[in-house]
Amino acid sequence: LKSEVSSGECWAMSGSSGHLGLQLAHAMHITSITMEHISMETSENIQSAPRSLLLWGLSDTNGILHADFMDYDIYSSSRNQTVDTDTCFHGLRFNVVILEVLSNWGLLDFTCLYSVVLHGQA
Repeated sequence: LKSEVSSGECWAMSGSSGHLGLQLAHAMHITSITMEHISMETSENIQSAPRSLLLWGLSDTNGILHADFMDYDIYSSSRNQTVDTDTCFHGLRFNVVILEVLSNWGLLDFTCLYSVVLHGQA
């Protein structure tokens, strides 16, 4: 996962679903998440884009909490799509999160993640 988004420069995971664990440098209050994928025009296979996702946060005091559900829309005019986290995340600090890809847009072989940005306060 890189800050520059260009065709083929993605983190490709096997299959149409899976998990990505992220260890954050500092615990933070997560208020929203932004996903970015390359556009349909520049993608060799747009079906590799994630479709339905869940964000989970791990907390020493609260265990594992589900933050929110997100649908990434490949037909949107915006490649950057942001969703606010559920209120159960507000006020809690996490230093580990898990992004769960429930499905992609139809490619069975792999799913490409280009950019994931967590927003919040340290």
